[in-house]
Order: sequence, then C-alpha cells, then structure tokens
Amino acid sequence: MGTVWPDVRLSDSGDEAPTSPQRSHLIGGHDSKSYLAICSESAVNWLKARVSSADEQSVTDIVTRLSRHADYKSTFMCPPKLKQFPEPDMQMAWKYCQEYFDNRVETLFGAIDRRQFEARLRAHLQDGDNSDSDPSWYALRNTIYATGTRLLLTRTGCDAKTIHESAMQYFLNALSVHTQVLFARQVDLTGVQALTIMSFFAENLLGSSIESMLCSNAIRVAQGLRLNYEPVSNERLSPSDRFVGNRIWWALYCYDKHISLRDGRQSCIDDDDISCALPERQASENPNKFEIFMQMIKSAQIQSLIYKKLFSAAGRRQNTIQERAAVEQLDQALSEWRDSLPLHLRPGAPIKKSSLPAGVHIDPVVYMHYTYYGTVIAMYNKFPWTARGSSLDNAAFGREKAVSAARSVVLATRYIDTDMNTTGCLLFSYPMTALIVLFVHILQNPLAPSAHSDVVLMDMATGHFAQLEFATSMQLEVQFVRDMAHIARRAVEQIRRDAWIDVTPFEAPEPAIFSPTMTGPNLNFMDFLTDDVYAV
Repeated sequence: MGTVWPDVRLSDSGDEAPTSPQRSHLIGGHDSKSYLAICSESAVNWLKARVSSADEQSVTDIVTRLSRHADYKSTFMCPPKLKQFPEPDMQMAWKYCQEYFDNRVETLFGAIDRRQFEARLRAHLQDGDNSDSDPSWYALRNTIYATGTRLLLTRTGCDAKTIHESAMQYFLNALSVHTQVLFARQVDLTGVQALTIMSFFAENLLGSSIESMLCSNAIRVAQGLRLNYEPVSNERLSPSDRFVGNRIWWALYCYDKHISLRDGRQSCIDDDDISCALPERQASENPNKFEIFMQMIKSAQIQSLIYKKLFSAAGRRQNTIQERAAVEQLDQALSEWRDSLPLHLRPGAPIKKSSLPAGVHIDPVVYMHYTYYGTVIAMYNKFPWTARGSSLDNAAFGREKAVSAARSVVLATRYIDTDMNTTGCLLFSYPMTALIVLFVHILQNPLAPSAHSDVVLMDMATGHFAQLEFATSMQLEVQFVRDMAHIARRAVEQIRRDAWIDVTPFEAPEPAIFSPTMTGPNLNFMDFLTDDVYAV
C-alpha cells in the first residue's frame, strides 16, 4: 500500500479514542485478502480469543493504529484549495530532470521519452512561462520536479521532513490541476503521462492510498486515447507517440493489476479489451531493464487471472472442487513464470548486488521476488475468521505455502534501501502483509515446531519497520508492529509453559523456514550471512 512520509503520525498517546472494530472494518473498503482484514470486528474477536487477557487491550491498540494509518488517506486532501508553489529556477529544474531520468527506477518502463521531454523543458525554461495554461504539461513537469527533488535531497543527506516538504510543493502543484487534466477539451498523451507519473510518485507517500485513484484516472484517459487497441485506432498519435503510448499502457497495466491483487479490488482493465502489441525494445535500450519490464507484464497477466478466477464475484461462487482446480492451474502458471526468470530475478535465491547485470537497480529485482511471494500469499492465505468452510480453507499445503512465502518476504527485507525513493509496496505493504500472516499463523498454531523461528522472523520484520520509522524522522510510528511481535512471543511461551512441554504439535508438522518443501527453491541461511548485499 502506498505509504505518507512525515505527515502521518500514529500517536502513541492515549488522547485519541481507539477506533472501534466496526469502524475499522469499513476503513478503505478493503477485501479480506488485504492485510487490513485484520482490522475487522471478526478478526479482533478471533485474535482476542487467542491471547491472554493482559494482551487483549494491546490487540485493540494494534488494530486502532493500523486502521488510523489506512484512514490517513481521507485527510490527505485536507486543504479546501490547493495552493500553487513557485517552480524551480532553470538550474534546479534541469537538475531535477536529470535526477529523474538518471536514477528513477520507473524509467525502465519508457513511459516518457527523455529526449522529447528535455527538448520541451528546454524550450519552456527559455521561454520563462511558468503558467498552468497547459494543465497536462504543468502537471507532468511538476511531478518530475517532485521526484527529482526527492532523489537529489536524499542523496545529499537531508532529513525526511525536509525532503518530503520540498518535494510535496511540486506534487501539490500537479494535484492543483488534476481536474483540468481529467476534463481537458482535447485529451492528449501528456495528460496520460502526467497522471501515470503522479500515481508512481504517490506510491511512495506511505499512508495516502491516492495512487490507486490516480492510476485509475490515468487508465481512463489512456482508454480515451485508445492506447489499449491496435495502433490503427490511434490516428491522432504520431508514430513516436504511439510507441510511447504503448509503453504507458503496459506500465499502467502492471500497476493496476498489482493494486488489484494487493487490495483485493476489481481491476480497472478488462484483459479481453486489449489488442495492442506487447512493447518492443529499442536498439538503444538496456536489454536487462527491458527484460524486467516484460517479466512484470507476464506476472501482471497471471495476477489478473488469479483475481478473475478466485476473487471476482464469479470466482467466489465456485464450489470446493472448482476452487481447488483453479488454484492448481494458477499455481502451475505462476511456477512456470518463476522458473522462466533469469537467475538474477528468480525468487528463492539470495540477491547479490555485485552480480546484477549492468544498469539494473536492486529495487525492481526485489520487486520481482515480492511479486511472486505476494501472489502466493494472495492465492493461498485464508484468514481463519473469513474461512468459507470448504476443505481448501484448512488444507495444510495451502497454509504452508502462504506462510513460507511470508517468511521469504521478511527475509528479503534486508535488501531494501529504507529511504524515500524506495517504492511503498517494498517498504510497507508486502512486509506488513507477511508480518500479519506470520502473526495470525503463530496464534493459530502456537505449538507448531516452527513457532519459535517464526517469532524470530517477526522480530526481523520489526527491525525493518524500525528502520522505516527512523528514516521518516520518527514521523511514521510503528509501535503496533513491536506489539504484534511481543504478543506472538508471549503466546508461544505461555502455551508451552502451560503444557509443560517444548513442542507438542496438534497437527501435522509444518515445514521449517528453510525446508526444501517450502514454496520456491530452498533458501540456505548461510547465504544470507555471507552475501554481498551492501556491495556496490
């Protein structure tokens, strides 16, 4: 989920009344597949029934803080009228532009042609006209400024509050013309580019959740330009614009399917209504970056199938046999995709920065791993308070796959650069999903052989979120994460003391963290102790 930086503070004081479970359940309208399912009334009741009476209030506090984090999106657009801030001078505008194209990971999509943008920016700066007479161009360049500001100030060591406030001035400029971009008399490619880049920027605003709205807006405008159809339908676009339009469409496709499965919400794109070709690589384009883009598209197509087959209205009406058959088919497709990945992208092996191909940043590599494990969790994880009663709900193999994937997500947090330029799904939503899956699993199976090691993994996840808290100058408070780890540890210790035994599983033993039977290839702990994650 997108994450805001310094503006969102989840206070530890007791001044604010806790959010009721009933209200928490309604926040954001998230599906039971989202990690926010833990904020429902049924989830709170289930959790409280499995902790000591001393920890019941802590469960309420955890849900309150997590709900408040999600609810921040309702206050993001607080100002009744968005103020427009001065744009940077020529020197700084050019620096921000260079930072964006040289260092921003999303440029691998090719949604903005660098030469075209720089030529237009150069002409604009020489003209000296900083008006918003062209809303689409105004929004696009200000979002580039915002992203470039974040990159430049992070690299120079500024604190998170300064970085956020400096970048947000330009992003608010872009938001100030959002309505004009949507309802422009003449829809153009620049408007689609602006909305697309705005949605990518918003992904890093931890807690805002506006990225999904901006993405859906961009898709509607793109469909208005018929970017989802064959080029013959794009008479209004030049050949170069058709190329860029194709890249924009597939970038939006990837992002939309990611959001859909992440939040358990219907996609804005009907796969049956796409006839445009897949992207083609330019001769000057880095083949390693292009490979990542193509693999993102393939994974997004699988995610789209998963939502349609399992979580759509029709998918939810399936009986147990139909559901099991669909899961097996989708699991095979996902496994085949994983096995087809180049070794440096393939989930299941430690990531080594020094062995990455030229021009490949570590973030999209981690994203490929998280996409795979997050998709496994989406397919197999069924929270016990939402079970529909089918035999699949309680199938050990399904639960083991989801929990093993969650373990892998936590282990991979060590590869993440915890700064304001790392995408929000890597920093927050995937690790938070994994943490909650482990938390629920431990409370459900406190006597499992893996319970203690899973508690240790929760401590590792707590360390990741502590780094995130520090990186945001303590403005993103994550005490509820620490509380979850403490509750899980106490639950395991208490039940084992009461039973006077070390381990007495009441069901089939579950796989250890690094068992060869886990989802994906075997992970060797020594690899994680000796890899060169910090190598340049």
